[in-house]
Amino acid sequence: MTATPSDQWDQALEELLEAEPDQSDETKFREVAVLVFDVSDKRLLAALLKGPQIAARTLAFIGGGVAVLDHSSEADSLEAARAASSALPDYPICLLHRGPSEDPAAGEIQARCFLGGADQGTIGPGLVLAPGPQLLEDLLIDPQAADKALEEAVDVSTLGAAEAMRIITRHAAKLARLRRRRDWRADG
Repeated sequence: MTATPSDQWDQALEELLEAEPDQSDETKFREVAVLVFDVSDKRLLAALLKGPQIAARTLAFIGGGVAVLDHSSEADSLEAARAASSALPDYPICLLHRGPSEDPAAGEIQARCFLGGADQGTIGPGLVLAPGPQLLEDLLIDPQAADKALEEAVDVSTLGAAEAMRIITRHAAKLARLRRRRDWRADG
Protein backbone atom coordinates (compact mmCIF):
# COMPACT_ATOMS: atom_id res chain seq x y z
CA MET A 1 0.00 0.00 0.00
CA THR A 2 1.36 3.43 -0.87
CA ALA A 3 0.51 6.63 0.88
CA THR A 4 0.03 9.96 -0.77
CA PRO A 5 2.42 12.70 0.32
CA SER A 6 0.98 15.04 2.87
CA ASP A 7 1.27 18.81 2.98
CA GLN A 8 3.46 18.42 6.04
CA TRP A 9 6.29 16.90 4.00
CA ASP A 10 6.08 19.67 1.40
CA GLN A 11 6.09 22.32 4.10
CA ALA A 12 9.04 20.71 5.89
CA LEU A 13 11.03 20.62 2.64
CA GLU A 14 10.26 24.29 1.95
CA GLU A 15 11.38 25.27 5.46
CA LEU A 16 14.59 23.29 5.07
CA LEU A 17 15.42 24.93 1.76
CA GLU A 18 14.64 28.43 3.06
CA ALA A 19 16.51 28.00 6.35
CA GLU A 20 19.57 30.12 6.98
CA PRO A 21 22.75 28.02 7.04
CA ASP A 22 23.99 27.45 10.56
CA GLN A 23 27.41 28.59 11.66
CA SER A 24 28.98 25.18 11.08
CA ASP A 25 27.99 25.34 7.39
CA GLU A 26 29.65 28.75 7.04
CA THR A 27 32.92 27.61 8.57
CA LYS A 28 32.78 24.36 6.63
CA PHE A 29 33.01 26.29 3.36
CA ARG A 30 35.47 29.04 4.25
CA GLU A 31 38.00 30.24 1.72
CA VAL A 32 41.48 28.77 2.22
CA ALA A 33 44.83 29.19 0.46
CA VAL A 34 47.82 26.92 1.10
CA LEU A 35 51.31 26.97 -0.40
CA VAL A 36 52.93 23.52 -0.59
CA PHE A 37 56.75 23.34 -0.43
CA ASP A 38 59.45 20.70 -0.53
CA VAL A 39 60.68 21.90 2.88
CA SER A 40 59.93 19.61 5.82
CA ASP A 41 60.93 21.95 8.66
CA LYS A 42 58.20 24.36 9.73
CA ARG A 43 60.63 26.81 11.37
CA LEU A 44 62.88 26.88 8.30
CA LEU A 45 59.86 27.40 6.06
CA ALA A 46 58.66 30.28 8.24
CA ALA A 47 62.16 31.80 8.14
CA LEU A 48 62.30 31.49 4.34
CA LEU A 49 58.94 33.27 4.04
CA LYS A 50 60.03 36.08 6.37
CA GLY A 51 62.09 37.79 3.62
CA PRO A 52 59.26 38.12 1.08
CA GLN A 53 56.93 38.97 4.00
CA ILE A 54 54.37 36.27 3.34
CA ALA A 55 51.67 36.42 6.03
CA ALA A 56 51.20 32.75 6.86
CA ARG A 57 51.45 29.99 9.40
CA THR A 58 53.71 27.06 8.55
CA LEU A 59 53.40 23.34 9.23
CA ALA A 60 55.60 20.42 8.21
CA PHE A 61 55.01 16.80 7.34
CA ILE A 62 57.27 14.00 6.15
CA GLY A 63 58.60 15.11 2.78
CA GLY A 64 57.28 18.66 2.76
CA GLY A 65 55.64 21.60 4.39
CA VAL A 66 52.78 24.02 3.95
CA ALA A 67 52.16 27.69 4.53
CA VAL A 68 48.54 28.50 5.30
CA LEU A 69 48.10 32.04 4.01
CA ASP A 70 46.46 34.62 6.25
CA HIS A 71 44.95 36.37 3.21
CA SER A 72 43.18 33.67 1.23
CA SER A 73 41.38 35.45 -1.58
CA GLU A 74 42.38 34.23 -5.02
CA ALA A 75 44.16 37.49 -5.91
CA ASP A 76 46.03 37.67 -2.58
CA SER A 77 47.06 34.00 -2.71
CA LEU A 78 48.34 34.30 -6.30
CA GLU A 79 50.39 37.36 -5.29
CA ALA A 80 51.81 35.50 -2.27
CA ALA A 81 52.69 32.46 -4.40
CA ARG A 82 54.52 34.62 -6.96
CA ALA A 83 56.40 36.49 -4.21
CA ALA A 84 57.43 33.29 -2.44
CA SER A 85 58.46 31.67 -5.71
CA SER A 86 60.52 34.72 -6.72
CA ALA A 87 62.28 34.79 -3.34
CA LEU A 88 62.88 31.02 -3.39
CA PRO A 89 63.62 30.34 -7.09
CA ASP A 90 64.99 26.83 -6.49
CA TYR A 91 61.87 25.63 -4.68
CA PRO A 92 58.87 24.47 -6.71
CA ILE A 93 55.72 25.77 -5.03
CA CYS A 94 52.15 24.64 -5.45
CA LEU A 95 49.25 26.90 -4.49
CA LEU A 96 46.04 25.19 -3.44
CA HIS A 97 43.09 27.55 -3.18
CA ARG A 98 39.59 26.66 -2.06
CA GLY A 99 36.99 29.25 -2.88
CA PRO A 100 35.69 31.39 -5.71
CA SER A 101 37.86 31.81 -8.78
CA GLU A 102 38.03 34.23 -11.70
CA ASP A 103 38.39 31.16 -13.94
CA PRO A 104 34.88 30.04 -14.92
CA ALA A 105 36.16 26.51 -15.55
CA ALA A 106 37.73 26.18 -12.09
CA GLY A 107 36.28 23.85 -9.51
CA GLU A 108 35.87 24.45 -5.80
CA ILE A 109 39.59 23.73 -5.25
CA GLN A 110 42.19 25.05 -7.67
CA ALA A 111 45.90 24.20 -7.91
CA ARG A 112 48.67 26.22 -9.62
CA CYS A 113 52.41 25.56 -9.76
CA PHE A 114 55.13 28.21 -9.54
CA LEU A 115 58.87 28.06 -10.14
CA GLY A 116 61.32 30.95 -10.08
CA GLY A 117 58.49 33.46 -9.73
CA ALA A 118 56.74 32.23 -12.89
CA ASP A 119 53.29 30.72 -12.93
CA GLN A 120 53.69 27.27 -14.50
CA GLY A 121 49.94 26.80 -14.92
CA THR A 122 47.12 24.86 -13.35
CA ILE A 123 47.07 21.20 -12.46
CA GLY A 124 44.33 18.99 -11.09
CA PRO A 125 44.14 19.49 -7.32
CA GLY A 126 43.83 15.73 -6.90
CA LEU A 127 47.41 15.36 -8.18
CA VAL A 128 48.57 17.30 -5.13
CA LEU A 129 46.05 16.02 -2.60
CA ALA A 130 46.22 12.29 -3.42
CA PRO A 131 49.90 11.72 -2.57
CA GLY A 132 49.86 14.40 0.14
CA PRO A 133 49.29 13.87 3.84
CA GLN A 134 45.89 13.99 5.52
CA LEU A 135 46.94 17.36 6.94
CA LEU A 136 46.74 18.94 3.50
CA GLU A 137 43.22 17.69 2.91
CA ASP A 138 42.18 18.76 6.42
CA LEU A 139 43.46 22.29 5.82
CA LEU A 140 41.31 22.62 2.71
CA ILE A 141 38.21 20.69 3.70
CA ASP A 142 37.91 20.10 7.48
CA PRO A 143 38.02 23.35 9.50
CA GLN A 144 37.97 21.64 12.92
CA ALA A 145 40.92 19.39 12.09
CA ALA A 146 42.72 22.31 10.43
CA ASP A 147 42.28 24.54 13.49
CA LYS A 148 43.71 21.79 15.70
CA ALA A 149 46.72 21.35 13.39
CA LEU A 150 47.31 25.10 13.19
CA GLU A 151 47.77 25.24 16.98
CA GLU A 152 51.26 23.81 16.33
CA ALA A 153 52.06 26.09 13.38
CA VAL A 154 54.81 28.69 13.29
CA ASP A 155 53.45 32.16 12.53
CA VAL A 156 55.82 33.95 10.13
CA SER A 157 54.99 37.31 11.74
CA THR A 158 56.28 36.14 15.14
CA LEU A 159 59.80 35.47 13.80
CA GLY A 160 62.20 38.35 14.03
CA ALA A 161 64.55 39.03 11.13
CA ALA A 162 67.62 38.04 13.18
CA GLU A 163 66.00 34.79 14.30
CA ALA A 164 64.99 33.97 10.71
CA MET A 165 68.58 34.53 9.55
CA ARG A 166 69.91 32.27 12.34
CA ILE A 167 67.52 29.48 11.31
CA ILE A 168 68.48 29.78 7.64
CA THR A 169 72.22 29.97 8.43
CA ARG A 170 72.02 26.94 10.72
CA HIS A 171 70.22 24.99 8.00
CA ALA A 172 72.76 26.03 5.33
CA ALA A 173 75.65 24.95 7.59
CA LYS A 174 73.96 21.59 8.19
CA LEU A 175 73.55 21.07 4.42
CA ALA A 176 77.22 21.99 3.83
CA ARG A 177 78.34 19.40 6.43
CA LEU A 178 76.16 16.75 4.79
CA ARG A 179 77.62 17.56 1.35
CA ARG A 180 81.19 17.39 2.65
CA ARG A 181 80.46 14.04 4.32
CA ARG A 182 78.87 12.72 1.10
CA ASP A 183 81.81 13.94 -1.01
CA TRP A 184 84.30 12.45 1.45
CA ARG A 185 82.54 9.05 1.25
CA ALA A 186 82.44 9.21 -2.56
CA ASP A 187 86.21 9.90 -2.71
CA GLY A 188 87.09 7.16 -0.22
